[in-house]
Amino acid sequence: MIKVVIIDDKGTNVKTLEVLLKDYCPDVTVLASATGVDTGYQCILQHRPDVVFLDIELIHESGFELVRKFGSPFFEIIFTTAYSQYALDAFKIQAVDYLLKPIGIAELQAALQKAEQKITLKQASNQLLKLLDEKSKSQQEKIALPTLQGYKFVDQKDIVYCKAAGSYTYFFFTGGQRELVSTGIGLCEQLLAAPVFFRVHHSFIVNLGHIDKYVKGRGGYLVLDEGTHIDVSISRKDEFLKLIGH
Repeated sequence: MIKVVIIDDKGTNVKTLEVLLKDYCPDVTVLASATGVDTGYQCILQHRPDVVFLDIELIHESGFELVRKFGSPFFEIIFTTAYSQYALDAFKIQAVDYLLKPIGIAELQAALQKAEQKITLKQASNQLLKLLDEKSKSQQEKIALPTLQGYKFVDQKDIVYCKAAGSYTYFFFTGGQRELVSTGIGLCEQLLAAPVFFRVHHSFIVNLGHIDKYVKGRGGYLVLDEGTHIDVSISRKDEFLKLIGH
């Protein structure tokens, strides 16, 4: 559901747009509306919309002034205006679209589709940045792996993947080394820091930082940066894709 705020100094324009959105854009919810720069600024801060429909010529004010108050807006902007001469300025601030009044249904739907695509990409990017940040923090610590001889202390960032071997587990490291750990893969899963490490299969745990690519399929499979192919189980596929932001 796309959350929307409308900024326009004419109540009839607000009502018209609300009706169009309700009748032809079922995935949109209008949270609120405002008539000027200051009231619009407060309205956006209060409701945190995904998209703002913004008129350019407000009473004694400009919609561009509102955008400048945010610096780097956290929302997508669709300008609505009766004047075409502002189009270049609108796209300079990376507006999603520029709709001329009266707004056509097809143009409105296309603008929202573009906004939704940008929102999805932004969310995926934020998810990836969060994951990388957690990866960086979690992999600063060493962990102790129980071996047949005692304990081996390793940096988590050096672990590429783990493979079940009955009641034991093989750990594979950067550089091609491996170590047999005297505990099952279930306990290893608890030992390793999520979400950096993910159990993609009942027999495998992978370090997401060492994935080169994911190849689609019924479950699909991973290609790690050192060349190993690891299947993703069907039951874990959706959770894995969600974890990487897709």
